[in-house]
Amino acid sequence: MELEWNIFASSLALTGIFNAFIAIIVLQKTGGATKWFGALMLSVSIWACTYAIELASLNLPSMLWCIKVEYIGIAFIPACWIIFVIKFIGNDHWLNAKKYILIFCQPIITLILVWTNAMHHLHYAEVGFNTEGPFPLLAFKPGIWYHIHTVFFYSMLAIGNYLLLRAYSKENNLYNTQYKVIVAASFIPWITNMMYLIGWRPYEIIDLTPYAFIFTAIIIGLGFIRYNLFMLLPIARERIVETMVDGILITDKHFLVIDINSSMRTILFNMGKAFKPGSPIEELFQSAPEIKQWLTSNSNLNIEFTYHNTIFEIHKNHLKNPDQSTKGYTYIFKDITVIKHATEQLRNQASQLKALNEQKDKLFSIIAHDLRSPLAGLVSLLTLNRNQKLDPEKFNKFIDMLSKDVMYTSSLLDNLLQWAGSQLKGTNLFIEPFLLKPLLLGELSHLGQLANLKNISIKDTTPDSLVIEADKEMLRVVFRNIISNAIKFSYEGGEIIIGYTKQDSWHIFTITDFGVGIESEKAAQLFSYKTLSTRGTSNEKGTGIGLLLCYELITQHGGKIEVKSSYGKGTTFEFALPIK
Repeated sequence: MELEWNIFASSLALTGIFNAFIAIIVLQKTGGATKWFGALMLSVSIWACTYAIELASLNLPSMLWCIKVEYIGIAFIPACWIIFVIKFIGNDHWLNAKKYILIFCQPIITLILVWTNAMHHLHYAEVGFNTEGPFPLLAFKPGIWYHIHTVFFYSMLAIGNYLLLRAYSKENNLYNTQYKVIVAASFIPWITNMMYLIGWRPYEIIDLTPYAFIFTAIIIGLGFIRYNLFMLLPIARERIVETMVDGILITDKHFLVIDINSSMRTILFNMGKAFKPGSPIEELFQSAPEIKQWLTSNSNLNIEFTYHNTIFEIHKNHLKNPDQSTKGYTYIFKDITVIKHATEQLRNQASQLKALNEQKDKLFSIIAHDLRSPLAGLVSLLTLNRNQKLDPEKFNKFIDMLSKDVMYTSSLLDNLLQWAGSQLKGTNLFIEPFLLKPLLLGELSHLGQLANLKNISIKDTTPDSLVIEADKEMLRVVFRNIISNAIKFSYEGGEIIIGYTKQDSWHIFTITDFGVGIESEKAAQLFSYKTLSTRGTSNEKGTGIGLLLCYELITQHGGKIEVKSSYGKGTTFEFALPIK
């Protein structure tokens, strides 16, 4: 192969070799877009270097050999370019196995037709040797496939440029440098080819398009090496930053806003602000003076910010240059409203649970004492009687005193058993219709001894024919506790009235006494653990669990209970049961 190097061939060979060197560096990097750009640069280098040899060749066979090698690069440039652009703008989902085959089908056919052109002349109809210039050049007449390849080549370039321009118009300033470099560089081959088509070409034959592609590849390649051009692709923003629930705001070192994500855009919209690239961050938060100073400070501490019942935790971080100087700032706005409310709720529940446990401990200590005392008295009495240390008169006197304690203990045990059952999960009501009057008469007979000891009359005004649908045993416990409570706090010779009314879809019962009454602050806590029982008008004992049990049993029926009292004048307990 005879070669005679000229200025065109030498310059193209040197730039082609330099471009190949950059391509090798780029191909060593990982990443889809980066890999395909490296393949694009390598294809351009093959075209440029072999075209340089063609320009230095002195005979036709050498030139035809160079053409075959050149098309290894020329044929695959448009395919590598369009795949690079698609991956760069983050639309990898456009590509699949069928799309890759479709994109590479035309380049492979072109390469085969160029290599076998002497058999069919579909790519080059004629080839010749031009010696009119300062050095020999290849002259050819295009065939039909040459035109097809040209249309495909520039269609792929045009589509790639369109996709870049469309993506560039959508992106924020943070990615403008990347798009400016790539878009500007991609238009160099277009301008050069337009010069070729209108006849502005050296010696009317030399095609400067390889030079244009070399400069395009070198510009983008140097941008990649020097400025890490592809280290932060727009796809990272679309897939990560834009889909984040937290608001992201980025400023430069002068606190001018250069980028936000969609969540931050929503936050600003709710604050009545709109994002304008380059605006000071203070302008976006005029309505939040408590954080304005912190936003532009050098502090990296987190801060909480409340706006219209929404609580944000703001994290601020410095963006550093390689020399550790400040390049800008990132602000992450995290909505912690739910977390804050949940934390506060848990704190309140923990406090309530602690107080509840304290009250229960206090309650059960009293219950344990009240259960122990009558039993200890009974044991002592039986021991003394067995040892014959008590005469019959004293024994009978102690029996009367002990009987009161035993009645109290029996009532306490009944309430405890009922209360324990009401606390168990899955406790079921046994709802049945029954006449109320027999139930009340049974309880009044049971409580008659306590009432007679204080000469208290009990007046029952409920209708004889009243039928109630409820859990009979639970309702018995409710009447027993409220009536016994009325007896306990009534004076000697007092009166208790049991009343009934029917109102809408409710059975309403009232139990009224004219005793000591209840102080207002104690009445408000009567159906809780906070208020324990006090002694009655005849020093009767109690624990307070009875009224708490009444509240829970009535509530399980879907009913309601309340107390109305005037201190020193008496008390009325009113509870309502739904009519089934």
